[in-house]
Amino acid sequence: MRAAVVGAGVFGRHHATKYLRQPGVTLTPLPIRALKPAAKLPRSWAVPPSPIGAKLLGRVDLVSICSPAGTHAEIVARS
Repeated sequence: MRAAVVGAGVFGRHHATKYLRQPGVTLTPLPIRALKPAAKLPRSWAVPPSPIGAKLLGRVDLVSICSPAGTHAEIVARS
């Protein structure tokens, strides 16, 4: 399965960590808006962040939207 996590804050990092521990799950680049949270991503993930408007439809099988609640609709509409 191909997974994506939108958001690199506490919840985003938590979801990404869980996906990375699952056999058969590949984490796609994390679409993030803010560079400060991205700087906290572990280098060992080797998953470069991509722009928030990155199209996810057709590229992933599941998505965790872990951005601030007020941004969820915008992110879904762009994906």
